[in-house]
Amino acid sequence: MPEPASLVLFGTALLRVSSRRGCAMERFLLRKKPGRWRPRT
Repeated sequence: MPEPASLVLFGTALLRVSSRRGCAMERFLLRKKPGRWRPRT
């Protein structure tokens, strides 16, 4: 099991990437659920 510190660093890095590529992630999630969520054009 990785150390808690490394998990925190990994989490913060993941948040930074997600915030930077938020639109892409939302589009990817919307692509999976086209029925419930519709992309904003």
